[in-house]
Amino acid sequence: PDVCPIVTPQIQTLLKSFPDLHAVSLSIDPTNDSFEKLSEYKSKYQIDENRHKIIRTESLPEAQTIATKGFGIGVTDNPTQHSLSIALVAKNGEILGYFRGTEPEKIEKLKQLLTQLLK
Repeated sequence: PDVCPIVTPQIQTLLKSFPDLHAVSLSIDPTNDSFEKLSEYKSKYQIDENRHKIIRTESLPEAQTIATKGFGIGVTDNPTQHSLSIALVAKNGEILGYFRGTEPEKIEKLKQLLTQLLK
């Protein structure tokens, strides 16, 4: 099942609640996520590209490298089986934590941490 329609609204809510927050999402399915589809997706979820970037790679291996080396999140060879995690990354690139984007209690913990960090 596609978790993006569940996690993206969570990210959008966080962005509305924390004006200094920025988000990066990574498409791991370049075959299905054409530029046109991503444009429709951004429009559907009212994604402000100044604050929420969506990275589209040309290949799954490239996306896997970015996910694992950049965010410490593993990606299988099946793009429909990707992580449900939201990684909180500081400006200096340090990963501050992972929060399951489909679990309200994890999102609440993320909000609490962001409140502390972005005072």
